[in-house]
Amino acid sequence: DPLAFGIERLRAARATYAHDLVHLEAALPSDRTHAVIRAKQELAGAQHDLRQARFAVAEARRELDVASKRHWGRRDKQALTRCLRAVERADDAVAAAVEVEGGARGRLSAELAARQERARAMEAVAPERAELTQVLGELEAALDDTRAARVAVLAAETIAPAHLVAVIGEPPGDPAGRQAWCGLAYRVESYRDRHPEALGQEACGGVVSALGPRPAARWQRAPEWDDLAGQLAHGVALVAVAAEITGPGERGLENEASAWRKLVERAGHVLDAKTLTHERGISRDQGMELGL
Repeated sequence: DPLAFGIERLRAARATYAHDLVHLEAALPSDRTHAVIRAKQELAGAQHDLRQARFAVAEARRELDVASKRHWGRRDKQALTRCLRAVERADDAVAAAVEVEGGARGRLSAELAARQERARAMEAVAPERAELTQVLGELEAALDDTRAARVAVLAAETIAPAHLVAVIGEPPGDPAGRQAWCGLAYRVESYRDRHPEALGQEACGGVVSALGPRPAARWQRAPEWDDLAGQLAHGVALVAVAAEITGPGERGLENEASAWRKLVERAGHVLDAKTLTHERGISRDQGMELGL
């Protein structure tokens, strides 16, 4: 039984194995795949430049040879001087290109060696990594498989958990509202199953009590947290709208997460339409007629 020792122990075990796996992978040498690609591109560019420089030297020497064989007039002496300087510059360009090419070749060798080192390190920890990955997958599957039943139990409790009440209110008695409540609670519990830092924040109130502090700095994106927090900001309203739009004959399954999710999505569309028509100062019926 995945819940034999309680959901908190299951979450703690998942967090422990996830931490061990992250720690193991962080200790490996960094992946040099992209660095090797860049080094190969850099070497190819340097080799191209070296070929061009050598071609320029050949051209400069050819022109020098032509100038050396012409009649020695004043203009021919000036041409010869220009050709000599051109050959000197071309020789210098070749020397510089050879140095750049050698540096690029050395960096590629270093990156290839680093890639081989990572491959050896990964091979050495492969058994431990595979075991951690397997156990972590089993724990996550246990959390996934039990989540719908856990949420249904939370909805049926006399006193709902504080972290859920803070964002979606108490579970309503209306079946449709309760299903929408379960749909939102399912998302919250899914997040908490995978983010142990969200636990123990109930005293903070609001979204933080359910999801914990935002996991990134204010100016950085945290898509998962931001998306869920944005939905929970209208949690109570979504539950109320779900009760309004569900007919007497519509009943979802108490432990079917897909039905909960679909109902929450429907309620979200209706709530968005209500908000839009209210902002434009028209009634809901008028908004429906206008396709808003």
